[in-house]
Amino acid sequence: MDITIEPTHIDYYADDTIWSERWMNDRDEYHNTCGPAIKWYYHGGILSTEEWMINDLHHRLDGPAIIFYNEDGTISREKWYINDCRVFVEKWLDENCIYEPFTDDDLMAIKLRWG
Repeated sequence: MDITIEPTHIDYYADDTIWSERWMNDRDEYHNTCGPAIKWYYHGGILSTEEWMINDLHHRLDGPAIIFYNEDGTISREKWYINDCRVFVEKWLDENCIYEPFTDDDLMAIKLRWG
């Protein structure tokens, strides 16, 4: 079982506020089966980006593999990947766009196709 709960690397800005957390496997590949493999932070410790990766490939079946956040914590953009292949257009989440997540049927088709 390759569950990694604590990050393997934590980096800090010069003023000791967190800059990034990274989870890696024993082959030095970005890898986390329990959540994002990389978390980036704005200066001051506010989450800016989360990246889900398995064996160095952007991958997530139950949501976007990359999520970008505004400094107020709201989501600004999402990117969807399976085995590092883009499967959904970028979603800009603002008053001019409608956010439509995958349906249960969409997710089942993806799981059947990609495992």
